[in-house]
This record gives sequence, structure tokens and C-alpha cells, in this order.
Amino acid sequence: MTARNNKSMILICSVMGSTLFVIIISLCLLTLITYVKHANTDELMKAEEGQANSSKKQKKEQITSK
Repeated sequence: MTARNNKSMILICSVMGSTLFVIIISLCLLTLITYVKHANTDELMKAEEGQANSSKKQKKEQITSK
């Protein structure tokens, strides 16, 4: 009976360990994906600000040239 209990306990621990491993890997990947997405958003915002700044400069130049 004890050998059977030991096998059951080993099986349960193996399944729980594998599940924990999968959860940890999933969280790491989710964090990485979120970081990459956030970095891309920052780049887009900076690019839009750069375009906005350049269009403001062009308007100022047009006004001063008149």
C-alpha cells in the first residue's frame, strides 16, 4: 500500500511541478510581449511628436516668411 501511495505522490508532484513551470514560463512570455508592445508604442509616440513638432516649425516658418 505504501508503494502505491508513493507512486501517486510522485505523480501528483510531477504534474504540479510541470504546471507551475508552464505558469512561470507563460508569465515571463507575457511580460516580454508587454514590454515589446510598450516599447513600440513609445517609438510611435515619439515619431508622432516629431512629426507634430516639424509641422509646427513649418507653420512658424511660413508665418515668418510672409
